[in-house]
Amino acid sequence: MKYKTGEIRHYNFTAQDKLFLDANIWLYLYGPPKPRSYWRPIYASVFNRIVRAKSRIYIDVLVVSEFIKG
Repeated sequence: MKYKTGEIRHYNFTAQDKLFLDANIWLYLYGPPKPRSYWRPIYASVFNRIVRAKSRIYIDVLVVSEFIKG
């Protein structure tokens, strides 16, 4: 299977997408605010589009533990 990479801000999410977000993404979205965070508004916008598209988001216990520890 070939994978294609691209700019996340331009990706059109669909209900068929299956996504695995690592702990860094969850920390940018729900972690403590960091001054002058370039990524937070980008990830928030992308996450909003993921939710609106009803894409499937997968997570595992290791990512949850990294988020809690972070």
